[in-house]
Amino acid sequence: MRNRFLCVFTGLLLTFFLYSCGINKSDMEQNVEQSFQQKMDADYGEYRMEAKKVTLIKTGKNAYDGMVTVMINGDAYEVAISVKADNSSLLWETKSGALNFLNDILAISVDPFVDSRDGQRYRVVKIIGNKTWMAQNLNFKIVDSWCYGNNESNCEKYGRLYDWNTAMKVCPEGWRLPTRKDWNNLVNIAGGNVAGTKLKSKEPYWNGTDKFGFSALPGGARWRNGNFSHVGNNGLWWGDPEDRNGIAYRRGMGSDYDDMGEAWGSNSDGFSVRCVQD
Repeated sequence: MRNRFLCVFTGLLLTFFLYSCGINKSDMEQNVEQSFQQKMDADYGEYRMEAKKVTLIKTGKNAYDGMVTVMINGDAYEVAISVKADNSSLLWETKSGALNFLNDILAISVDPFVDSRDGQRYRVVKIIGNKTWMAQNLNFKIVDSWCYGNNESNCEKYGRLYDWNTAMKVCPEGWRLPTRKDWNNLVNIAGGNVAGTKLKSKEPYWNGTDKFGFSALPGGARWRNGNFSHVGNNGLWWGDPEDRNGIAYRRGMGSDYDDMGEAWGSNSDGFSVRCVQD
């Protein structure tokens, strides 16, 4: 499978649609293909998505597993799914986290990006309504960047920490530091005051749900006095403030809260970098 995608619909709408087509438990296997295909046909901004084939196999009482082939702008993506019949409702579920019904937003994990400067590969996610984001913290070694605790293994796990002036120019060609507007749009799409939970990585890496494949990690910080803190508990990322006359801008998530905060401060502190592409 070349790529994976996350697509989202509400469960109630699915249930209503399926039952409006007259599906019942006894003939679910033969009828679910048509209903699922019709429901999957949709436009999401620049993306056109439609299901081409659904194959389901009964694996237990009222339980079916299978694969769905979905076309997105002419390219095929094969996704594992599970279907259950529970009393009077059908519940679409997922296998391997490949397909999720969320809040009418489509996020597609696209081909990894290889940084030609050092050969490092980064996972990439396209979030509909926003931008294409690196799904990992940048780990390009440059002056005024550090591994947490000056331990190289932390760079491999969390990426490097950069001061703000370095962060503004460190993204590879074709990528840039996200602006405050980029971050705000991402937060709004991800649910506002619960965006942090939906953008944080799942356990054992962090305590989020990672609903958009953003996979945020708690990489901590290096402060201007040279001290390090908050690894494993907080993730902080630089941004371009655009309208604050060069004052350093950052976003942050923590283990103990659901939202994603913002602040302005010292450009000598060291935080993580996520690069974005228009």
